[in-house]
Amino acid sequence: MAITYTVLLSAGSLMSVSGLSPLTANNKDKLLHAGAYMGLTYLWFLVLKYNNSRAPILLAAVISVVYGMVIEVLQGTLTDTRELDVLDIIANCCGVALVSLILVMKLKSSVKKK
Repeated sequence: MAITYTVLLSAGSLMSVSGLSPLTANNKDKLLHAGAYMGLTYLWFLVLKYNNSRAPILLAAVISVVYGMVIEVLQGTLTDTRELDVLDIIANCCGVALVSLILVMKLKSSVKKK
């Protein structure tokens, strides 16, 4: 599921946006970025946890942040209708940080109940 989500996110991030209505008014697309990267981080966390990786929250967060940066660079270099946007990277990181914080809090509360 995480691989499929990543491929779809890549395709959506790199496809041409000519002819589509822009979401950039008032930076509303930043919420979409944060939500997409929350989902990305959570799905990779599940994969890493299932595979008994050490520090799955941290690994999922690092993977998601690096992936987001790579996608932004590719938007700026491979596409004619998109550009690298530092605010998109910040929005991506906010989504990653939020879901990571939620996962840490959930983990701590489940440890306290035992």
